[in-house]
Amino acid sequence: MRTTHSATASLTVASLSATSTMRAAPLSSRCVNRCEVRPAGLARSFEPRRRIPGVMGPGASSSRIFNALLLAPPMPSACTAWISKSPGHPACRTSCHGDQDMRMSETAGVLFDYGRTLVTFAYPTDDLLQVLDRFRPRIEAALGIPAPEAETILEDVLMPLEEYIGSMSEDEVDYMDVYRDTWQRAGLRLPDDLLHDILDAEQRCWDRAVDVDPHVPAVLSWLGERGIKRGVCSNAPFPPEMMRRQVDSNGITELVDAIVFSSEVGRRKPAPDVYRAALEAIGTTAARTLFVGDRVREDYEGPLALGMRAVVVTAHAEDEPRDGVQTIASLAELPSLL
Repeated sequence: MRTTHSATASLTVASLSATSTMRAAPLSSRCVNRCEVRPAGLARSFEPRRRIPGVMGPGASSSRIFNALLLAPPMPSACTAWISKSPGHPACRTSCHGDQDMRMSETAGVLFDYGRTLVTFAYPTDDLLQVLDRFRPRIEAALGIPAPEAETILEDVLMPLEEYIGSMSEDEVDYMDVYRDTWQRAGLRLPDDLLHDILDAEQRCWDRAVDVDPHVPAVLSWLGERGIKRGVCSNAPFPPEMMRRQVDSNGITELVDAIVFSSEVGRRKPAPDVYRAALEAIGTTAARTLFVGDRVREDYEGPLALGMRAVVVTAHAEDEPRDGVQTIASLAELPSLL
């Protein structure tokens, strides 16, 4: 499922001085983040998805990543002004706010948010309805009465669960408990083994719905070639093993050094515990690490409070950052900051 990207990545990154046209793909509300503190590539375990879980399907991710390396627009160096000019200088892009110094010599690691930063999601309505319809006979057997239609389950159970993905609480939920309670509130008391099977099948729908940002392979490879540690630090309440399956299947696991999901730490960004776990996982200090994400509170203010540098990438962000927040238009601009 994995490929070696060094030769192709060099080809793409060699074009750093060119400019590119950025396009934002349609997004699902559940463009998310999750967390297991261990080096990427090791065994996994149970943020909101997408969702955080397999999009390309078994065997497809390697070719997708390879093609992305060849086809991704070249990364511009237009934001070099960030490290040589003051924000008010005419040469500085209008998207450059703040005065953080992010020179390569000071950066030992880069931590990335997951949803709306490295990947986006389209809500897989049709796929989810097919899954729910397939489970209706087992639901009826467990209840002893006719099961609701798939559309009803989607509306009364799955869609309300979306609120937990963007929770403002710094305490992470036990998603299996939340999942069970949501089914029960809809009047459907199901055994845990059946609930786990439904959740697993649901998450596989999100695996197939994920879309990796086209600049991800080249940017992550470029960082790795220069010895800069790369990590994912994401708010994701879903079972870690399901999230790990997703990042494995979409090729991101092979491109980073560690992945941390909030479901594994028990805390959500901007709680310092999550960032500390990610820093420990990639083996860097806050002072020498840059955080890249799409949300000001979780991916900018939180990291800054811990002593990291931070930048908001606006390509897939839901909200426009306020004045004073350092931003880049896309991941393609990240190398020029370092």
